[in-house]
Amino acid sequence: MDDQLKRLRGLEVAGPFVELALPNKPTFATRLSPPVAWSLDLVERRLGVSIPDDVGDFWAAIGGARLVEDASFGQWGLVLWSPEETVERSPMEVRSRDQYRPGDLIVGEFLGDSDLVLIRSNSTLPDYGSVLIVEPIYARSAWSEVGRSFAEFLGRYVDARGDKFWERPAHGSS
Repeated sequence: MDDQLKRLRGLEVAGPFVELALPNKPTFATRLSPPVAWSLDLVERRLGVSIPDDVGDFWAAIGGARLVEDASFGQWGLVLWSPEETVERSPMEVRSRDQYRPGDLIVGEFLGDSDLVLIRSNSTLPDYGSVLIVEPIYARSAWSEVGRSFAEFLGRYVDARGDKFWERPAHGSS
């Protein structure tokens, strides 16, 4: 997770927002919120989950984040919630759909659509810590697994410079 945090902080070279010059795209910005006081035990009790270490490390270093956000119109980007926002919003999301399972933890949302970031947080299951992209219009079986861990997902998302790498067509398709 340290490498991903360094890379995220590298996006803040010019202050809280940094413009990324991407060819043929609008201006993008990244903002990392300062860490906030939070209690791992309290969050786990309130949500009935086991927070993976890399998520806890992220929240200890960064309170929340707006990654590769369309600075002009706000129609693109990833918002990763603070621990407090996660405690407030994750249960509402999980209760709103019957496709969720015990141990599902929603930690963020994509701007411009209804996709969500889900972390499997039941430490007794083999998929513990894996990250799925919830696409509410599709069945759970169609949701994309985008990392075996939150740290892996963040690394891949930064490498893709905010593109939804899981939506790319398979090699050789048109």
